[in-house]
Amino acid sequence: MSHTPGPWKVGKHKTTVVSEQKVDVTPAPNLIGHDGGVNEVEHYGGSLIAESILRHENVNLITAAPDMYNALNNLIKWYDDNFPSASCSEISDIVFTARIALDKANGKL
Repeated sequence: MSHTPGPWKVGKHKTTVVSEQKVDVTPAPNLIGHDGGVNEVEHYGGSLIAESILRHENVNLITAAPDMYNALNNLIKWYDDNFPSASCSEISDIVFTARIALDKANGKL
């Protein structure tokens, strides 16, 4: 996995998404300092994932991205490893995790 691990959350500024994990920055020629300031935890409330997100619904969706990625990855792995031999409780746990990710994306968590 090459993205910054979750969980991601709404930052100190409601138009930002941050992570509790330090963000590894891809080097760029115009980058100010070693990380462009994305790891200014005091300013952002965490390490910056995204900023200037003008719709709250988009903030919710972006914060849910790592959870949805993991839920879908687990669903696919389960399907590949177990279909059709898995019990109902196994699929229920996976669906429960997917529902939590979607609730987060919809701003319910």
